[in-house]
Amino acid sequence: MPTYTLDELIKKMEPQAQRDMALIRRCVDGLGLYAAGIAANDRYSKKIDEMRKLAENLVGYWGLDDYGANAKASEEILEAFDEKVWEARSGGAVTGDVFQTAPNVIYGLHRYGMEMVVSQGEDAMGEILDMSDLMKDIAQEWDFESDILDNLTARLEAEVRKMLDGITLPGQPVSGVANAGYAIEQGVMFENGLGVVLAHHPDAASPFVTWRFGIDDEGGRWYEWGNYFSTESRAKIDYINRATEYMERYSVKEAPFPTADAEVAAEIQSFPMPESCNIPVQVLTESQPLVTVTFSEHDQLRGVTKMPLYLANTLFFEADEKHQADFIQSGRTGSPYLKTDFRIDYTINGKPESYSGRYDVGDGDQTLTEHILGHAEYYRNEEGHQQYLAGKGAGELESANARYDFVINELVPFFDKHCDISKDEAAALSEAMGIYDAAAGQPSEADAPRIAYLDSVAEYCRQSRAALNNTGLDGLTEPPRFVAAAMKDKPGLDEKPSVLEKIRAAQNVPKQPREQKPERDKKKTDQEL
Repeated sequence: MPTYTLDELIKKMEPQAQRDMALIRRCVDGLGLYAAGIAANDRYSKKIDEMRKLAENLVGYWGLDDYGANAKASEEILEAFDEKVWEARSGGAVTGDVFQTAPNVIYGLHRYGMEMVVSQGEDAMGEILDMSDLMKDIAQEWDFESDILDNLTARLEAEVRKMLDGITLPGQPVSGVANAGYAIEQGVMFENGLGVVLAHHPDAASPFVTWRFGIDDEGGRWYEWGNYFSTESRAKIDYINRATEYMERYSVKEAPFPTADAEVAAEIQSFPMPESCNIPVQVLTESQPLVTVTFSEHDQLRGVTKMPLYLANTLFFEADEKHQADFIQSGRTGSPYLKTDFRIDYTINGKPESYSGRYDVGDGDQTLTEHILGHAEYYRNEEGHQQYLAGKGAGELESANARYDFVINELVPFFDKHCDISKDEAAALSEAMGIYDAAAGQPSEADAPRIAYLDSVAEYCRQSRAALNNTGLDGLTEPPRFVAAAMKDKPGLDEKPSVLEKIRAAQNVPKQPREQKPERDKKKTDQEL
């Protein structure tokens, strides 16, 4: 193996250093073009600032103002970046050959990512994945399709996985415990009674999640502040960061992870079926919209796993009404709102979908579906918001309003019908269970017509729910006529008010005017442990 003096080594490396700097200059120039494209659609997007900071880091890392004739001063490079953005913000055309620029940006970001692997290692795992994601975003924006892109991003992601494989995660592996359908795989408990867990659900839209958790007075666990991810690497990095940062911030140490017999079981359902009867009063099925509370500041909602939408409507309404009354009675001042993040998983037109948002308990939004409707109606009609969307371009305005119209005219009626169906099914099953219980499991012949009617209602509800998911409201049929005929002297379930009608009738707390409400349905992205 040849040996070199320091001067010889520097001279040997000089050509490669020059090539790297030339590549990075072209990369920064391309980032300016990408940022200008963002500014043309959203003048004050936070992503512009992120691109500017990245450009500064690239210029500083390679010392582009340190090498004579072939280098521009760093100030000039960054000024060129700013000029592109300013021109786009001022309404000017965004010009540039993205076909020629894209490879320089892709290769430059990959080069920087690999430098972080060598120079910063485990401390930069999140930033390395950010480089990979940015490369993909730029390639998609500029229609840059290449196997090279896949290879370069895969190399960065493989380096992060390699580093993670060499790290001992805080806490210990966990098995037999689940929350909201996610299996807890790793957990750490601190000496103050709080902890962090890492969980996985292979069929979820975001298969990986980290939660903060604690133990209540009865020994059960509650979970909150979920951060959801599409990749295991991202989730592991978040788990490590949440655990280590919490221990450093509060000077706490790890404690033995709790393992109670009650925890080594299937997922705890918020609304379990009664064990004494084969006919459940409240049925959790994947065929109806299911609500998951992913974060809540309200005690009644914190730690809830899944529940049908028709029950969530009632639960959210009751929490909202009670919190308003308690706040007024206490004489407190300031904001009465308790933030609650939720996700609704449902099937519409035969395809699985989800709706995520934030419900402020104490805001007077009533039921969950009424909150969703009010949110869409407000932003569809609020002049300031419509002007903001128009400023982002006709395409943005049209796309956003199409979404609001869908929620108002299709999604909320779809949700309301599901609530009516589930309410009728629960009522029929509850009454049938009461008949069986009263007769000690042996109903009389006189009960037969009523049982037949209730059974028909339940079956009709199940069939209607499936039809609603696949073909929408137009695919529903009328209830069998003989069911109504069999109950001449008793009101049919279809004659009773819907769950929403009953809840609306019970509402006696004035709603806050819409004009005073801030934007609410935006997911938190930066949450502390």
